[in-house]
Amino acid sequence: METNNFSSELRSIRIELEAIKSQIELTSSGLRDTFETELLQKKLNSEILRSITNLLTSIQEHKEPSTIFQKAMGFLNEMEQIEFISRNVMEALKRGESPSTISKRYQELGILEPTSADNQPEFKEELTKFWFNLNYKTLKSLGTLGARLASKCLKSIPELTKIKAHFSPLPPFISFSCEMQDSIDGLLEMVQDSIKETNIILEK
Repeated sequence: METNNFSSELRSIRIELEAIKSQIELTSSGLRDTFETELLQKKLNSEILRSITNLLTSIQEHKEPSTIFQKAMGFLNEMEQIEFISRNVMEALKRGESPSTISKRYQELGILEPTSADNQPEFKEELTKFWFNLNYKTLKSLGTLGARLASKCLKSIPELTKIKAHFSPLPPFISFSCEMQDSIDGLLEMVQDSIKETNIILEK
């Protein structure tokens, strides 16, 4: 019965991830390379899509909760990194920096490739479009799904059943509590392994 519940929850999370993935793909198709901030958004979208695809593949290919748990924790780590980048862009826009100045900074970091974006939107319009219309809501939803997945997996790993998972819609997306030191040691080892596998690189 427990196995059936776990499988059912995996299917539910997979469907929600696929829906978000489709929405991001649709949004990216309408972004213009001639606008600096839209091009940056496109790069971030590409990285989010890569993370979602990898997690969906893990859900479909692996049956062991411990393996999926590690992939879910890695996914959450990636979402937090992307959220950090997006928040920095938003704060720079709020300070009055132009999209071209922000883009230049990311170009120097190797995150965004140079582009000839001569026509820039108004500041307020661009801030609203870049952050609130997609990034904030999308990353919040993905973080919640990843935390749900990690929590469900945790409950299905016999040696870690004494650990309680608490998840939030905002970073840090998930936290744990436990009274048994042996269990928490095992959890920490799994989490460390999952984070080692993640690395955010926005390709040129």
